[in-house]
Amino acid sequence: MRHILKIGDTEYAVTLTRAGGGYRLRVGDGPERLVQVESAEGGRSRLMIDGKMELISVATKGDRAFVHANGQNIEVAYVDPVRRSFKCALVPITPV
Repeated sequence: MRHILKIGDTEYAVTLTRAGGGYRLRVGDGPERLVQVESAEGGRSRLMIDGKMELISVATKGDRAFVHANGQNIEVAYVDPVRRSFKCALVPITPV
């Protein structure tokens, strides 16, 4: 399934498909990564990307996820394709 995620002012095309007990993730034209997420102690999650583990904390509000990983806080917004198309269609038309 293809999604668009926004981090800061940058939008990323993300493809996510099921693969066994996890997912295959591709960001843009980048390499495909194997991803798994499991519950961990203290309300955190264990994120595995290509076998490398990172403990993360995630909170959500609507279409936004607030991720704390590797000492950084990152806000990730899901871009609704219908709203995105509608927003692009609202470009003002000037008479000729």
